[in-house]
Amino acid sequence: MQISITKRDGTREPFNADKINRSIERACVGLTDPVSMVTQIALETQLTLYDGMTTEEMDEATINAAIQNIQNDIDFDKVATRLLLKTVYRRVIGDFEMTPEGVRKQHRDEFPNYIERGVASGLLDRRMIEKFDLKKLAAAIDTRRDELFQYAGLSGLLNRYALKDTNQKPGETPQYFFMRIAMGLAYNEADPNEMAKKFYDKMSKFEYIAGGSTNLGAGTSRPALSNC
Repeated sequence: MQISITKRDGTREPFNADKINRSIERACVGLTDPVSMVTQIALETQLTLYDGMTTEEMDEATINAAIQNIQNDIDFDKVATRLLLKTVYRRVIGDFEMTPEGVRKQHRDEFPNYIERGVASGLLDRRMIEKFDLKKLAAAIDTRRDELFQYAGLSGLLNRYALKDTNQKPGETPQYFFMRIAMGLAYNEADPNEMAKKFYDKMSKFEYIAGGSTNLGAGTSRPALSNC
């Protein structure tokens, strides 16, 4: 039976094994045994396919296939992390060139739009555009630091602390998350831009992580920053 996949715009296209294999291959780059890992994840993903499956469901199936193999090989944790990052990138920054430089460029290009949309919707504080040079801060974003995450940490950050979109899905990438918090902590500094970059640098390197209330509230229109 020919299986079709439902795209984000509601249209369908035939399932393309090569397309999903390439996605898994990119997530396995630099690991010890990428060929066998790609084969394992692809086979387990295809066992879960059904006609009409959405692209989001297929992404989740691929991530779950990687997670199931972590107990046998810790390298699968890195694959699951990279696959999860890809889904968040797609949702937040849109289409991008599937290379490290493509990810970085699209993050930097879209950052001002992310902040401006948040302010316009009432989600982010107006000081986020009044106090900062968004292009200067965008240039400081370093998506290579997403490689520092393990799956449990990334999943926890996205589910518990990242701002959500109207569908209650994570509405910011990890590096946007760190920069949003950094900006929210820097309003009253003598040089908000420079201090935000310093805060961002510490957090994105995991040298300092703010408390839960700060993660949730910094930069938003309801900036309750104190923890219990």
